[in-house]
Amino acid sequence: IEAERVHRSVLEREKLELQEKLLAVEAERSAEQIAQAELQVRVLELEQARQRQSAEQPRSGVLPSLEGLGGHRASWSMELGAAGTGGLCLASGTPASSAAEPGLPLPLHGLEKQVKHLALEVKIKEKRLQECRNELEALRSEMRAKHRDAEAVEDELQHALLDLGQ
Repeated sequence: IEAERVHRSVLEREKLELQEKLLAVEAERSAEQIAQAELQVRVLELEQARQRQSAEQPRSGVLPSLEGLGGHRASWSMELGAAGTGGLCLASGTPASSAAEPGLPLPLHGLEKQVKHLALEVKIKEKRLQECRNELEALRSEMRAKHRDAEAVEDELQHALLDLGQ
């Protein structure tokens, strides 16, 4: 009977340890979800900023904000690429294909890179979240098994006590 009690207390302790791990995984999962939501908000903000900038961007002419390129104001113009996609380039004759990306004004290229980077971060966070979910499910399964073991030990202990009482 004493061995059964010791075994039961060991199972209870393991059950508590598993519950602690489960809580830690759930906390990490919540943190991952919050981080993912923050990244998605940031991606949306950057996309809105890109759209606003794209709508405000002149299609040709002198952009006053581009001083500092060679110490003078740069002149930009729209060119059509071979596939019919537009690209901004320096008026000095730089072809549109050598611009950051065809069809995008150069100032927007940085925003596009940020959006792509944040989208990659979201994918990484989603993968980590799935790993946490898998780990959580494994811990729950292990906890259910330990609980079943504890119930079986408790039943055996009850039967042993009944046998001793008779």
